[in-house]
Order: sequence, then structure tokens, then C-alpha cells
Amino acid sequence: MTFRLQAALTGTMLAGLQYASATTTITNTRPEIAWMASLWEADSIQISPLADAQYPQYGTSYWQYIFPHNNISSDGDIHNDMGLDSSGTGSTNNNAGESPIIAEVINATSSQLSYLGSESGHLEKTRGIFRFYTEHPAERHFELHPVTETYMNNAGSWVLDVNYRPNITTVPEGSSHATSTYQDLLNGTETMTAQVMADNTNVVLTYPSPSVNYVQYDGVALSGLLSDSVSLYFWFQPNLVPTATVRCRLLTNTPAATAATGLTTNMAVTVNALTRTDMLIVSNQVAALSANQSSTFMRPVEFITLSVTGPSGVPYLYVTPSGGISSTGLVGGPFTPSGQAFTLNNIGSSSLTWTATNAANWLSITPTAGTLAAGATTNVVATFNANASNLSSNSYSDVIAFANTSNGNGNLNVPVSLVVTGAPLQRIQTVFMILMENHNWSSILGSSSAPYINNTVLPMASHAEQYYNPPGLHPSLPNYLWLEAGTNFGITSDLLPASAHQNTTNHFVSLLARAGISWRSYQEDICGCNCPLSNTNLYVPRHEPMVYFDDITNTNNANSASCIANVRPYTQLAGDLSSNLVARYNFITPNLCDDMHNSSGCATTDEVKNGDTWLANNLPAILASAAYSNNGAVFITWDEAGSGDGPIGMIVLSPLAKAGGYSNNIPYSHSSTLRTLEEIFNVGPMLGDAANATDLSDLFSLAPGSVGQLAVSPATGLASTGPTGGPFAPSGQVYALTNSGAASLNWTATDTTNWLTLSPASGTLVVGASVSVTATINANANSLGAGNYSDTISFNNLSGGSGSTTRAASLTVTNSNVQSPPTVTTGGGSNLTTNSATLNGTVNPNGLATTAHFDYGLTPSYGSTAAVGGTLNGSTAQPVSAGISGLIAGTTYHFRLSATNSLGAANGMDQTFTTVSASAVVTTLAGWNVSGQTNYGPSPMAPTTNAANVTVAGLTRGSGIGTSGTAALRAWGGNTWTSSSSANAISANQFATFGISANSGYTVSFDSISEFDYRHSATGGTNGLLQYQVGSGGFNNVATFFYTNNTSSGAQLGPIDLSSISALQNVPAGTNVTFRIVNWGGTSSAGTWYIFDVLSNSAPDLAIKGTIAPVVITPPFITTFIVSNSNAIVTFSGSASDPASAFTLLSATNAPGPYLFASSNITQLSPGLFQVSVPAASSNQFFRVER
Repeated sequence: MTFRLQAALTGTMLAGLQYASATTTITNTRPEIAWMASLWEADSIQISPLADAQYPQYGTSYWQYIFPHNNISSDGDIHNDMGLDSSGTGSTNNNAGESPIIAEVINATSSQLSYLGSESGHLEKTRGIFRFYTEHPAERHFELHPVTETYMNNAGSWVLDVNYRPNITTVPEGSSHATSTYQDLLNGTETMTAQVMADNTNVVLTYPSPSVNYVQYDGVALSGLLSDSVSLYFWFQPNLVPTATVRCRLLTNTPAATAATGLTTNMAVTVNALTRTDMLIVSNQVAALSANQSSTFMRPVEFITLSVTGPSGVPYLYVTPSGGISSTGLVGGPFTPSGQAFTLNNIGSSSLTWTATNAANWLSITPTAGTLAAGATTNVVATFNANASNLSSNSYSDVIAFANTSNGNGNLNVPVSLVVTGAPLQRIQTVFMILMENHNWSSILGSSSAPYINNTVLPMASHAEQYYNPPGLHPSLPNYLWLEAGTNFGITSDLLPASAHQNTTNHFVSLLARAGISWRSYQEDICGCNCPLSNTNLYVPRHEPMVYFDDITNTNNANSASCIANVRPYTQLAGDLSSNLVARYNFITPNLCDDMHNSSGCATTDEVKNGDTWLANNLPAILASAAYSNNGAVFITWDEAGSGDGPIGMIVLSPLAKAGGYSNNIPYSHSSTLRTLEEIFNVGPMLGDAANATDLSDLFSLAPGSVGQLAVSPATGLASTGPTGGPFAPSGQVYALTNSGAASLNWTATDTTNWLTLSPASGTLVVGASVSVTATINANANSLGAGNYSDTISFNNLSGGSGSTTRAASLTVTNSNVQSPPTVTTGGGSNLTTNSATLNGTVNPNGLATTAHFDYGLTPSYGSTAAVGGTLNGSTAQPVSAGISGLIAGTTYHFRLSATNSLGAANGMDQTFTTVSASAVVTTLAGWNVSGQTNYGPSPMAPTTNAANVTVAGLTRGSGIGTSGTAALRAWGGNTWTSSSSANAISANQFATFGISANSGYTVSFDSISEFDYRHSATGGTNGLLQYQVGSGGFNNVATFFYTNNTSSGAQLGPIDLSSISALQNVPAGTNVTFRIVNWGGTSSAGTWYIFDVLSNSAPDLAIKGTIAPVVITPPFITTFIVSNSNAIVTFSGSASDPASAFTLLSATNAPGPYLFASSNITQLSPGLFQVSVPAASSNQFFRVER
């Protein structure tokens, strides 16, 4: 692209400007140069020390009085000289008749000139971008250019006067110079010198003078948006000087900063800018010099970016990201990533229309077309839709065509690839195979000897009702070999490997090894010191098929390294689980007592009970492991039937299982299990009879969305800055984690540094649930030295679904050695009630004694103050707070923190809080403290906590609950919780109830079961269900839970949410809501379950929270008042939902009336607070405000 200004330019220079015909010399100290290198947006008080050093006759002074010029300059600026007092001392001291500190408002208007003229000589500090600039030969001054804001002094506090950021845009002067001016600025013609003096502190800097202010270049962006310790920026290569690379710095909250968010590498752009010397480079040059050394180098120039537009300013479409989408997934999905969000940005100067199209039916785009005004952005999301779930294993491609249909500038084709692999079963990542022995399924299902299997495992598992060992295949060894190879190799008895070993690699773990997939066998009662080829303790080789294959044992070699590495003692499993070092395939065999084989020499003579106990003691560790959570699967089966060929048990537990007690009647065998394993790990060929079998996929839920899907917002990272010692702003970032899938998921949030804290760092999300994770800059950051620090926050979905993602975190620590006005951060409101609040924030005194206060009111104009007690000192951020009262319920207030020291004052950002609605305070509606109960407690038991305006029906035992035998102290409950399901328990009246109703004139809304402390014996109820009933309606389920703790110390369930149940909100007076706790799963009628005083204190052990609201009857009128003078203003309160138009002002000559229409001139100050202007009235006229 040619330099578009050439045709309009001549070779003449600006009038009176002889380019680089002279120099300016200035002496600074090393600390001053380093400080200038860190400055970006600053104010006139902050940079006063620099001017004072150049003009020592004024001592230590603050340049805080403004003296504007009386005209707008030819380049559109208003020059404002800063002075030391209202007389203008210092404002004309510089050798060109200017102040040592000049603040320039760009793109100025006549009204702005008039207003600034009215402020001449007033106490008004200016704020803008810091420049050291030699505008005229031998002149030295410091600029704030462009000005971003001015602040007036109000009773000792600096308050914002005018925001000039809207002025910061294209300056026409930038395109008016000679071509040589643009070239010489960046091609090395301008040089400068740094000379370090003998004291090694003072540095003489010689700059070329004069130079050019405003410029405009066509060129190419060499990067997207970046940041350093100074500002946001991007790299730019001008077409006119292609050897130059220029840093283009950006001011926040300006159109240029918005446009720059869409930049990508090699994008054609036009940059309009104000130049400044890059003091970071100057500082680095000086730092490399010692005493009496000097260096001459090209004057480093960077741009203060005023605008970024497309070439020639025409409509231009920027699409980010510009790279393609590459996604993968198994047949049926899900696919990772699930899609891509694109940002479309029009960086041109006029509007454009756009389209986004594609051809494939498995990719959805929304929206597909639109219009973008100049500078506007929009988002387009491409998503792999349900059609993708129907694709077979293959590679697919598509193209998203983004088109600028106005002129074609910025058209972009984004390639899309989707690779669909394998079968749905391949979504299973880790397998645990547990083998039990010699029992038909009929001896397990419903057996009192197997309470763990029946009451705990099966309700959360899938299982097969028609699973058999291969026809006529007995005893153990042939079945174990079949599970490994799909055949018994003709073996029909239990032989040792010495006589039954097989010289073949055609078996399952050999296929895994060839595919690079890890496997391990965990065997109880082996030492792990050799290859276990013979009977040892209660271990027998016939229950471990791998040791019968020569490629595993090196042909019956007890010292086989491969065997010893893969066949491990069962005791190793616990450590491997906790360290997440388990293999992908794990074959587990308990010993002869624990696998239901033996009846003698074991803990009991009940074989089934022994095995059930082993599962109860060992299976939870597997289910709690990361390997299981990440789409793992546990298969529990029996090697052979105790009589005939079965059915025998096949139980599947997995985040991907249908679970919930699902069962089927599909005929299966060990061949089915082997086929399933080969499909999971995608290895082959199908071994033996596995080729003829039906796999176990029906026991799983493998359709898309059957796993938890993690969504994290916002998509932005955390970027914080602050001085050494703090504070840092922002102090943190809150991320919302949501499960948008169809199954629960486990998640973690991790990072790698010690200056960032994540809370909470892990948890479980049920379907549709959300949780907030806060990333906070912690106290360790206060010890960091000046510099740039980075971290990565990783959000991980541990349950196999998609959504794992990262967010960047950066911390910029600046040097805080220079004293300055205080640094102020307004925090949040806390301890909110209907009429009071606590205001919070932080103040860094920056080394000077500082006082602080809060401004607050119904608008950003505030009107009230609350002092912070005492004087603050030091150079670190210090928390401050102030309590305020007399507030209006349900009302939003504005507030900010202000602080003042001897160098000036500073205000924090405006924040808001809303007082609690008088009708919405969450309180304990009812609670039961059972600390004094004996003999199972009374039925009903009255509540020990009973909120006003509600009636509570006491805690009552169902008729099926017994109270025989000795009861625990500090407990209310009973025994006989022996039903096998919740339905049976309800039929048997084995439950406890309580009820709550609102009294006349009130409604009640239920928030949560906030406290639920329990205790049960080893044979007591293990499962619970919470239900509710409104009035005489049916009971509805709220939540189910497992009482996992059976110790005498009891345990606590987490809060149970009720606020999302619409039927439990705003329940009218007199309607009783009954809550029912149904328990089951006990193994003995003597087994007990209680509400228990776990903490042994006076707090409720069962409590329910909610809100009680009065029934509001809208009065016919709001207020009546008498006015004795005309033109009065009266404030009155209404409902927070009322608009101002709901009210009318009436008047009368006496209190009874009649009242006639007077005015509708009513305004709303805030929700629920109104103001009426009373028209001219005769003395003692009566007025009334009516709805």
C-alpha cells in the first residue's frame, strides 16, 4: 500500500520549523530518568518534583494552579501553563515563556476554551500522558499531553472537574507534514546523547530540537494487543520507513484502545498519534553507562496512539481469532473444543454489513449476518451441533467465510477440521476390573450378607441380570484365561503356570502393551519381590491369568522383570491411587477370603459377607480417585457360578454409567467383557469368542452430554498493577464455574505462584449448578520487587467432560520509592442491613501522613461523609472502613473512598451497595437443639428456635419408628430404619416430619436446610431422602443423601438449597409446609439414627432458613402535609417498585378535604424514594400525595 499522504504534501516544512537545527540539553539524575521511564498517565502534582529539580529557586512546590492560554493553537490544542500559586508564579518561567509543566487539551472546542478561561488562576490540577519534550530549541519542560482529566479542589479534596478522554481521537495535524519529516523521525536521523557525570548520579541528556508532535502513518500491525509495566500497546511498522518498528501505546477508555483489541499480526492499519521519547529505552542506555561515560544513539520514539483505523479510513472488518478450529472427539461426542467464539470489529470510519457462512450441517454459526457501525464489535459463535454426534469415525472439514459485504476489506476464511475417532466406549479412560468368586447372582442380589453391594453399590451403579460364565466352563482358571484371551486353551482344571503356561502373545494385556497402553495387576498376599507363579498365603495363580503367558513371565521365570513390574502387591494400589499413578487397565484380585471363595480361616464363615466387607473397605478409595473421576470405570464380576453357569454378577460403576440402579436382561458372558475392554482401548484383533459377543455398552450412557461440561466465565484473565508493597488493582477476579452438561462433575482450580490465592480450589458441581472461584492477589505480592510477574490459572474438569481451560494472570509491580499523593481503592459495602452498612477500601499513604473519609449518597454527587478514624502512615495498602446508619431499606447508595496527604488528595472509584429489603432478611425459621435430649427425645419435639410470625409443627417420628433399647445422649431419633428403599420406608412410616406455616398477614419463603447434624449406628439407616408437601398436596423430592459416617461422634451434611423450588416461595399465611426426612438401609431393627448434637453446643442441630414478609396492602395515599410557604420541596417514601408516575399531588384548604388535583411534578430519587415540588400556595394549605 502506498503512503497515502504523499499526493497532498509538498516539500515545505511547517512554518518557522527548521527540522533538528538545534538541541536541548537537560540534566537529570539516574533516579529521575528511571522514574520518567515508568510514567504514563500522571498529574501535575505527581510530576512536580521533576520541575522543581530544574527550577530550584522555587524549592519544593506543587504546580497545581492552572493558567490557560486564551486561544486554540493551529494544531487544535489548548495550552495550559501550570503555576505555583494563584498569582501565576512559575507559569511563564521557561525560556519560551511557557511553564515548566504544560498540560495540552487536544481537539479542543470553543466552549472548552471558555470554561478553562473561567478557571484561570484557580486551584486545579491536570492529569494526562507524561512527555518530556523539547518543543523549541533549548527549551526544557514537562508535558501532560494529551490531557485526560482536570480536578478542582473542593474543601481540601480533589474532585473530578472535566473528563477530556472523548477529545482523544484523530488529530488532523498528524497528516499535514512533509514526507521528509515523517521519514527523519524514525529512520535514525534524530540522535541524542547521554553523558554520565563524575558523580555517577547526574546525567546530561542532549535531545534534537525541535521535533514533530502529531503524525499519521499507514502501515502494518506487527502484533496484537500487548502490555508492559507502563501501558497497553502494539507494535507497528510504517510503510514509509519499513525498517522501523514503533511501539504504539494506548490510553484506556478511548476509541483507539477499543479498536486495538481487534488487531492481529500483519493487519493493515493507519495510526494517528502523538510522539514522545521512549524513556524506557533512554533509561536502559543510561543504566549501561558508568561515571564519565557517554553514548550517542538514535532518539527512541514511541507513539501515544490517538486512533487506529483500517487503510484509508474505509470500512474494514477485523476478525479475531483468525486461526482455524481444530476439534476432536469420539463417535457420539463430545468434541473438544466444542466450538469457537469470534470477535468481529469494524475499525473503519463508516458502517459495514457482514455475513458468516459455512457449508457443513454439523457446524452451527450464530448470528450469520449483521451491520457494524464504525468502531463497533460483535461476537459470532461457531458450535459443533447435534449432527456432529451422528458422524462416523472419519476426518471432516469445513470453512467459515467471514465477508465484509460493503467493500470486501478484511474478508477472512477460517478453516474448520473435525476428527471423529473410535467407538463411544473409548471415552472411558481407566478400567478397574475386580474379580470375585464362585457365586450365582441370586446369592448376592438382596442378600443380607451383602449390605454394601445392595444398599450402596447397586443404587449408584448399572448391572446385568443375565451375565453368565462361558457354557459349561469350570473351575476358576479356564474362566480367568477366557477373560484374558477369549478362550480357555483347552484347559479344564486349576493348574499352576508350570504346567498350563501359554506361548502366545494373542491375549489382552499383550495387545495393550503393543499399543503403548499401561496395565497392572494388583494381587492380595504377594510380596512384589518376584513373579508369583505359585500359591502364596491366600494368593493362588489361577486367579491371576497374566502369569500364564510366557511373554509376561519370560516363560515361567520367577525373576522376570516384566512380570514383577506389572504384577504388584495389592498394598501398592492405595499409593498409586493417591498419586494418580495407576495404569489405564488395572486387574484386581482379592485373596481367597476376600473374594468370596473360602469359608474357613477367614473373618467369618459367611463367604459373601467377607467379600462384601472387602468391597466396602476398598472400593471407596477407587471411587474417590482422580483416575475414576476422569471417566474411569469399575467392573465387578464373578469368575463362575456356584451352580450351573449363572447368571453371575456384573456390576459397572462409572461417571459414564447409566447408574441409578439401572439393569438390563441382555445375555452377556466373559466374552462380552473382553470385547468391551478391547473396544475401550481400541486394540485388536478381537480375541477368541469376543468376536461373537455383545459388548456391555448398554450399561453406559455414552451419548453426547452424558458427562459434566465445565463452563468458565469471564473469558478474560486477571491483570493487576500496583506499587511495591501494594495495593494492587484490581485485587482479584471472580470466575463463575457452571456445569452445563448432563452429569455431575468434579473440578479443580490450580495455579503455580505464591502471590495468587484461589478459593475454593476444588469441588463437585451437579447438573446446572454454579460456583464462584475467587482469584486474589495475596499478601505475598507485597514482598515482590518492581517487575512483571505472570501466572496461569487452570480450571480442570476431572470427570471426563469438556471445558477444562486456563486464564492468564499478570501482576505489574512498580517502584514506590517516590513520595506521592495517596493511592486509594474503594472496596465494597459489607454488613448490610435494612438501615446500615460498613464501607470498605484501602489507602496507601505513599510515605506521608494521610487522613481518609468516605463520601456517600443516593447519587454520585454523594452529599454525606463518614470519617475514617486516625492518621494513616507507611507505604503499603492499608484496609480502612467506616460504619454508616440511618439508611433507607432496599435502596441503592453510591460511595467512594477519599484520602489526603501533604502532596494532594485522591478519590477511589465510585461503587454502590443496596441495603437489605425490609421484607427479605434471611433468618432461621425454625431450629432444634437436641443437646439436652435423652431416651430418643419427645415426639413431637417443639423447636428451640422459632422465628416471629410463623407457626412450627414440632419434630415428629413416624409410626414405624421404634424407640426401644438404650438411646444416645444429645440426640433425637429412633430405630427400625430397615426398609430396603425410600418407597418401602414411606409405606412403613419410617420417617420424621416437621412443618412451618406463616401467620396471618405474612408470607414465608424457604431458603435452605442450613444445619443437618446426624449420627447413626453401624446397623442403622444409611440412606436419606428429604421431601416437602405444600398444604394437602403430594410430597415432592428435594435431595437424597448417604449417611457415610457411623461413628459415635456423628457428622454434618452440607446446606440443602430450597430457594430454587418455586413452590416453596411466598407461601401464603395458613398454608402448612411439611418437610419429611425418610431413612432406609439399616441392617437391624435395633440400628439407630438421630438428629445429633455433633458440636456439643447450644446451636441448632437441625435448622431451616428463609424469609418472612408482611403482606403489603397499598395505602390509598402516601402522606399528608401542610405547607406554610410557597415553592417547598417535600421528600416521601413509596414502594421500591413504584414509578414516579404512580403518584399525584392533591391540595385542600383544610385537613378533611376535599382534596383536588394540584400537580404531577413528582420525581424519583432512588427506588422507593420520591420528591415533589409543591406549587405556590397560600399560607397553611394542606397537601396529600396519593397513588
